Amino acid sequence: MTGTTRAFIIDDHPVVRAGLRELLRSSRAISIVGDAEHGGSPTLDELDRTRPDVIVLDIKLKHESGIDVCRDIKARFPHMGVLLLSAFWDQPLVRQALDARADGYVLKDAEHLDLTKAILSVARGESFFDHSVSAMIAREARGESADSLRLSEQDILILRHVSEGLTNKAIGESMFLSAHTIRDRLSAIMLRIGAKNRAHAAQVAISRGLVPRPEAA
Repeated sequence: MTGTTRAFIIDDHPVVRAGLRELLRSSRAISIVGDAEHGGSPTLDELDRTRPDVIVLDIKLKHESGIDVCRDIKARFPHMGVLLLSAFWDQPLVRQALDARADGYVLKDAEHLDLTKAILSVARGESFFDHSVSAMIAREARGESADSLRLSEQDILILRHVSEGLTNKAIGESMFLSAHTIRDRLSAIMLRIGAKNRAHAAQVAISRGLVPRPEAA
């Protein structure tokens, strides 16, 4: 692929669509060729007319599932990349996205999210998944799961924050829980995974693929 990457946005919130446009406006590598608030035939016809390289698609639209829209897009335009945006994730949702042949899955509020990087990666024919999703895929590929350790997705999120060096207070604020609750949950988590302390818990979580390995500085 050469030249500017053509992107199309599908989100049912006008403010979000405007925000995404503003976010990508500074990138000379990406041009927004259109947007829509839902899927359906009119939008598919617009995709046929504008021929984007990547569709940035909200996974939860007002009157339909973004995963179903992804499936429709891939059926008609198999070579267009689809990057799903979600406010949350869980294993069944990720599996449905993969089954629908989504090329990427990222969290809207992820601090590390570089939407430009995600779009350009998908445009190159690569997959781009949020670190949490990538870790889950890796665990399943190795035949491991959080269930085997009796860990919930919230437990894994706590471990992820611990591996990032956050304090109990900071973790609690990000998850709308008290620092005391985080402390108690973390103690239970360390018992389940056989960790001696916070540092060891992060090390175990990373080695088992429960959380992503920190990027080198």
